[in-house]
Amino acid sequence: MTFNFFDKLGKKGVWLFTAILALLLFIIFKDFILQEKVLLYTNYEGDMLITYLPNMLLLSEYLHKYGFPSWSFSAGLGQNIFTHSAIDPTDFISCLFQKESIPHILVYKELLKNILGGILFFKYLRLLNLSNYTATIGSLCYSFCGYITIYVGAHPQFSYDFLITPLWLLCFELLFKKNKWWWFCLPVFLFTSKPFSIYTSAIFMLPYILFRIYQTCEKFDTEIVMPLLGKLMGASLIGIGLGAPFLFETLNVMLNSPRGDGTNSYTNFLSNVPVFQIAPQAYQGTGILRLFALDIIGKFTNFHGIGSNWTESQAFYSGLPCLLLIPQLFQFQRKRVRIFSLALLILWLVPLFFQYFRLAFWLFTGDYYRTYNLYVSIVLILLSMLALDNIIKTRKVNLIILVITLSTLLLVVNYPFFPESAVDSNLRLFVMLFLYLYALLLFLIARKKDEYIFNYIFLVVLLFELGYFSYNSICNSNRVAVTTASLKEQIGYNDYTIPSVDFLNKTDSSFYRIDKDYGSYPVDNWFDSQNDARAQNYYGTSSLSSFNHKYYIRYWLTMNVIGGNEWESRSCAGLKNRPILEALNNVKYFFYKGVHKNYFRDKYTQNWRTTHDSIGNFGDVTVLKNKFWLPLGYAHSSYIKLSEFIKLPVPQKDFVSTQTCVVEDEDVTKISAVIPAYNASETNSLQQNIDKLRQGTFQITESNKSTFIKGNIHVPKASMLYLSIPFDESWQVTDNEQPTEKFILTSGMTGVLLSAGNHKIELHYTNIHIRRGGWITFATLLLIGGLYIYKRKLLNNKFLPS
Repeated sequence: MTFNFFDKLGKKGVWLFTAILALLLFIIFKDFILQEKVLLYTNYEGDMLITYLPNMLLLSEYLHKYGFPSWSFSAGLGQNIFTHSAIDPTDFISCLFQKESIPHILVYKELLKNILGGILFFKYLRLLNLSNYTATIGSLCYSFCGYITIYVGAHPQFSYDFLITPLWLLCFELLFKKNKWWWFCLPVFLFTSKPFSIYTSAIFMLPYILFRIYQTCEKFDTEIVMPLLGKLMGASLIGIGLGAPFLFETLNVMLNSPRGDGTNSYTNFLSNVPVFQIAPQAYQGTGILRLFALDIIGKFTNFHGIGSNWTESQAFYSGLPCLLLIPQLFQFQRKRVRIFSLALLILWLVPLFFQYFRLAFWLFTGDYYRTYNLYVSIVLILLSMLALDNIIKTRKVNLIILVITLSTLLLVVNYPFFPESAVDSNLRLFVMLFLYLYALLLFLIARKKDEYIFNYIFLVVLLFELGYFSYNSICNSNRVAVTTASLKEQIGYNDYTIPSVDFLNKTDSSFYRIDKDYGSYPVDNWFDSQNDARAQNYYGTSSLSSFNHKYYIRYWLTMNVIGGNEWESRSCAGLKNRPILEALNNVKYFFYKGVHKNYFRDKYTQNWRTTHDSIGNFGDVTVLKNKFWLPLGYAHSSYIKLSEFIKLPVPQKDFVSTQTCVVEDEDVTKISAVIPAYNASETNSLQQNIDKLRQGTFQITESNKSTFIKGNIHVPKASMLYLSIPFDESWQVTDNEQPTEKFILTSGMTGVLLSAGNHKIELHYTNIHIRRGGWITFATLLLIGGLYIYKRKLLNNKFLPS
């Protein structure tokens, strides 16, 4: 027997679900929707504020000024920003607006993804022949699962996975049940901007596909399975082919990062975890207790669980009914299907007890949960909704299993995984009461065959649970959101940096970089924001990114600006403590607040006066001009091998860099015949070395300050032109209109070997990997056209008279 009201709606049931979901989201996000607050948090989980928002602001500025995202000097010393903008393609919609509007529309973009993800999950459950009522219950659990609750407002790029993952499931079912294979190309195409997500989705889909085959078929029939796998592979290849430009460019940026090439990676450390080493009790307790509620062992700064923090730990919560319903499923299944259902459940819960398997899921690239949390939630919701649908249709519940399940859950939620003070006793009491209530309602739903009131009550109770838990997590006072009023104040990214930059833009038209001794957004006193240049529209030296440019980091490592661990390769504070390197890398101005007394520019010692002149004050910001500043390019007349250079102490490295260029050992044979080796006996002062470099500088005559730079340089003798641009194969260089070879200098910067005389240098940056991928996309479109014509021809021949 089906649930009367919902199933009478038929195909219109999705609209009722959408209305319920939208209403609950409005209640939870009311302050954000009505613009009293913006969906940005300032405490320790402020990745959205210090990484995502600056990237969005830069992308918006770039789209309006230059067009398609490409190279930008606002990212570190320069980097292709395509990947940072393509992780979540929905960001492009937001960036069509002016950058001032972006903080205000973040909530609408995130809620739209939540609603669309819920609708897709509803459609998927309906395609499994579940009733409108069951699909509504399951989709509500999905729309408020722990994964999306954690990442909304913290890591919005992960909400894209929340949107696309049910699309994978829906498109597979369209292929599996209706032979509409072409739909499966869509989620593959949409994930080409996130190559690693294609891998994780494949890992998730493979056991799910096997489960569906055994659930539907009496046996594993190769005549059914092999054509199915062939269609899946064919559709996947077409999807990859259509998205090849995005895939190639994204892979290039990822592989040309320290994480991608293994220079700085956690892989060796994480892969040494013993395979069957049982996780500590606190680790198990975190995962188990967060099945009941996200905040049961603390929230935000008071989080007591194992993991990086509240947002990076286990988040398996999928609604309390799921925990009661899953054991009920097995009474409705054939023995073979029962085994595969249990295997599917165990497969995704094994990492609760053995960490190695979760680390292996991520290929040992990091100690993450992320979409693994999402996959666990989907499995829990799927199995529980299959059980609920059978209970409603058959009006049958196994009372013994229900009592045993309830008792076990009550024991588990009260088990002392942590000290009593670490557990929220009020929330635990709430969980226990609602477990009792759900168990009673399931019993009544099965007993009262002609009364649908208990189905309604079950839905209302679920809405209260999901709404309360989500509101408590998203709007809790410990999670400090940026207010709309504060965006109009002269703080944060709107501080006195802005008038300082405006002043320089009006008075200095040359190409230069700026460093600061402060971050405009200190997050929870952890560290200063390092992506200010992206948000405030200037060129800097610092960068906080998971995929910083490989050669940018190699230069930092060679000059001992950072250490060799992965975190420092992501979080680069810039050159603010290395004045000589600032001068050598085009840092002409320094913004100073005198916040840090240990800096050489400290206002109490006034040491900055030896290297800088004060040229103005704006609010609490003092603008300093570097006395030793050098332009973007200048010439060295000698070289030193990298293997010799890296042996020098740090202060000597800085000084030697003002005297000679540092070349890769393998390039010495190309260079030694043109310019001489460095003479270490030279005893010039710093000022003399800088003055010598100023005699042969690259004078920019034309530039869009992004992907095109043109200029002249005269060198009296053969020299190496040093360009403070991270080496990248996509930069094409011509010397007097002839293509010329680029060299890697100081492990990361770009060099051009020049003969004596005048030179016209042009630098062009092109997204060559997008162009290469474009040819594959073109070939894929031809293939699709050929398949379409072939199919039409077969259909026409079928109806021709013999």
